[in-house]
Amino acid sequence: VTPSGGRLYVAFPPLPALLMLPFVAVAGPGFNDARFGLGLGAGNAALVHLLVRRLGAPAPDRPGVPLGRWAAVAVAAVFALGTVHASAAPIGRVWFTAHVVTVACLLLYLLECVGRGRPLVAGLALALAALTRPTVALGGLFWLLLAWRAAGPGPGLRHRPGRRAARLARFA
Repeated sequence: VTPSGGRLYVAFPPLPALLMLPFVAVAGPGFNDARFGLGLGAGNAALVHLLVRRLGAPAPDRPGVPLGRWAAVAVAAVFALGTVHASAAPIGRVWFTAHVVTVACLLLYLLECVGRGRPLVAGLALALAALTRPTVALGGLFWLLLAWRAAGPGPGLRHRPGRRAARLARFA
């Protein structure tokens, strides 16, 4: 909270604080947000593993990336231990916790985009990410790209959005 001109302002979007509210209600004001970030960071590594496995599986609209189980484990380990995520997750300050929450929401968004492709679920994950870092709303472009690709080439493609993109736009 930042005081200015007799008013109080919140500098960061609310989702990380909202996610921690139940823990604060149980543990009280002594709740350790570093543990929250560390647990969520470990969950993010699991989501990366799931994303790599999902990208490796063939689907009707894509051949899949030929990665095995151990490659997915290796990618998740590199993500968990070899990126800035490893240092941001256990710090527990508002900026770093927001980073870890944003990554979790974006991983859920990507999992849905390359999975079942339900607009409501993907849109919800992206909206939650935007409640942590508003600039990630541009991730909706990824959904549009997938919808365009799924629509396939054709003469009317320039004049009509893909069905998935239209459903996402209605939800947003």
